[in-house]
Amino acid sequence: MNDASAQTSSRRGLESKFSSRPLHWTSQEAIGLFRKSVGLSRGILVGLYYLVLTILILSYAATSSAGFILIIALLWIAAVMFSIRSAQSIRQTQSALSIGDFDAAEEGIRRTLGMFSLNEGGKLVSLYHLAMIRHARRRFSDAAALSREVLMRIRPRTIELDTTSRMILVDSLIELGEISTAAREIVPLRSRPLGLRPSLGLMQMDIDLLGRLGAWNDIGMRWNSVLPFVELMPSLMAARTHAWLGLAALRLGRSDWADIQRERAELLGDFADITRGRPELLALWQHSSHAPLPSVPPIPSAKPAPSTASAVFDPFPTGPGGGLA
Repeated sequence: MNDASAQTSSRRGLESKFSSRPLHWTSQEAIGLFRKSVGLSRGILVGLYYLVLTILILSYAATSSAGFILIIALLWIAAVMFSIRSAQSIRQTQSALSIGDFDAAEEGIRRTLGMFSLNEGGKLVSLYHLAMIRHARRRFSDAAALSREVLMRIRPRTIELDTTSRMILVDSLIELGEISTAAREIVPLRSRPLGLRPSLGLMQMDIDLLGRLGAWNDIGMRWNSVLPFVELMPSLMAARTHAWLGLAALRLGRSDWADIQRERAELLGDFADITRGRPELLALWQHSSHAPLPSVPPIPSAKPAPSTASAVFDPFPTGPGGGLA
């Protein structure tokens, strides 16, 4: 009861700072606001530097420089104060995200993007948060566009956003059916050291892409590296992975193994959710095998024949890789 009261009071506090009115702004409007804000902040910062330089030159020529130094100090304090307000807005947005209040979070992002700040990285984090929200709301076209913008603006100080933004981009492209583009975007993720959660997500997206490409031999050659980790995935991701493994087994002539994978998928997810946007998986449920299932089925051996995805998908060099929260 105390936890529920705390969450309610936290939500009310956020709603007092952000309007709870749902926003209807497109990704292009958000990107345009971000670019305008960053350009304006850069212009103000450059102008401030030139003003400081001018004041320093004038103060050097003047007999008394106290007034000029005071002007410089006031201008710098004003810029720092605006930056602090922007940082506070980002923290409030993160609080809204933590309780799942996406409307308040989007309003906070809009406010942050419209503020002047010396820290351009903060605005980039806000754009990344908006990509996360649009992905969670299944607005995959917006999520892909926002993720691309973040990836274009990555700097050494914000490199940690690269992996998560790219994973949002890849997953959004898969959902949009842009398989070839997703296959190109996923390649840089393979060579990166990833934690368990992103590794599981990358593994699931990898199998998803291979299945959409019909690369059954490539999936078959990854059985040993995928199966031990499937049960660690979130339920829908695990269900889809089991379904793709089952369909690959069916295409490789192992109907008994296909039945086992289908049954595991049914335990973990709803049929409509598993097959949404993936009509290829319907073939797994259309198939019915009445042969007795072995107690310990052997891993199917796929013949290493060339496939349509072999030029894009290589076996995991260091084990399975990455994923989305």
